[in-house]
Amino acid sequence: MKIDKYTVAIILICGIAFFIPVWPFFVPYPAVALLVLIFTLPKWKERLKLSKEKRTFTIIFILPWILYALGMLWSKNITFGLEDILLKITMLLFPLAFVLLPPEVLNKKNLNKICWTFVLGVFIISAGCLIRATNLYLETGNLNNFFYTQLSWHYHASYFSMFLGFSIAFLLVYLFKSKQNNKLWKNTGSILLILFFQLVIVLLESKAGWIGLIMVYIVFFGYRILMQKRPISSIIFLLISIFIFWATISTIPTSSNRIKTATKVIANSSEISTEPNSSTAVRLQVWSASLTLISDHFLFGVGTGDVKDELKVYYKKADLDHAVKYKLNSHNQYLQTFAAIGVVGIISLLLCFTLPAFRSVKRENLLYTLFLLLFFMNMLFESMLERQSGVYFYVLFNSIFFYTSYYSDLKIPKKNL
Repeated sequence: MKIDKYTVAIILICGIAFFIPVWPFFVPYPAVALLVLIFTLPKWKERLKLSKEKRTFTIIFILPWILYALGMLWSKNITFGLEDILLKITMLLFPLAFVLLPPEVLNKKNLNKICWTFVLGVFIISAGCLIRATNLYLETGNLNNFFYTQLSWHYHASYFSMFLGFSIAFLLVYLFKSKQNNKLWKNTGSILLILFFQLVIVLLESKAGWIGLIMVYIVFFGYRILMQKRPISSIIFLLISIFIFWATISTIPTSSNRIKTATKVIANSSEISTEPNSSTAVRLQVWSASLTLISDHFLFGVGTGDVKDELKVYYKKADLDHAVKYKLNSHNQYLQTFAAIGVVGIISLLLCFTLPAFRSVKRENLLYTLFLLLFFMNMLFESMLERQSGVYFYVLFNSIFFYTSYYSDLKIPKKNL
């Protein structure tokens, strides 16, 4: 491979993708290097002349960060507010940077490279966590080391599961490409990776991860049934995938118990107070307090810097000692954003997902659609943009998918790297 500036840009983007699951604290280094490199690429100034569609979507992508920055104007806790907008700074920088990248970098061939690099990172972390759990089991004899937070180690189980779900989505899209059908070893490897990642999702016991995986299977095979006229094989694969997934959960007592507890809590609100160890019960309580806060500050929110402090106040009012002790966020990004920057903020966040989703569906960009749906769904159960790994994951792949598909739609000749 010829090492030129385009190649270096691809390597840096792959580095970002790799370190998001492996070590997110290292991501700023290749990210800063990429930002500097962009301004040395040929004709970057010409790419500042944006089309109406490209300009509109770029504004939509950066708008939430701008509103978070404006939310500092009515915040008292400046320290936390600055930390928050710095944590989210890539929501501003990545769209502005990727809009300047040429089609020599943003093309489908390089998109596959970036996704494969991400999958490699997810595989390394998954294998590492299982090896660690095995060593601990051999030392202690405690099977709990293979489940939930004991397995995920210092990785958040919900984020970990989301990365795994996206990896499976990519592998499914890759596996069912017609031109790959004659490459047995690639197909076999993809299937084994899917099964391995599915097993890890089950062991992580994140209910959002389980829902996300089922959603990926239904949307992917549903697309093949409805759009590609392949009903029989797709229905068989869908049923087999869900059966293996559900059978695995059913054979693990802790996993099946989590489902039973969650079902009981949701079915009977009176069970919330009697299930103190249920994450579902905690979420319902936190959501209720967050909704009360939103109703009192509907238009502008409490401010970027004050949302954490105000949530704590409302938790105390609702006697949520657990939420106060652990300084919980809203465990729902929509509620978190609404509480911080008000109704305009939540509208801007929804636009970031709904408009690209409509565009990706219209253009039959299945992987982009699955990415948006997966992240959109996970934000219902976690404040995904309140951690670096969640922000990096969203801004990187959203930027790559949109601007790559934009060049693809224009059918611009791409340099063969």
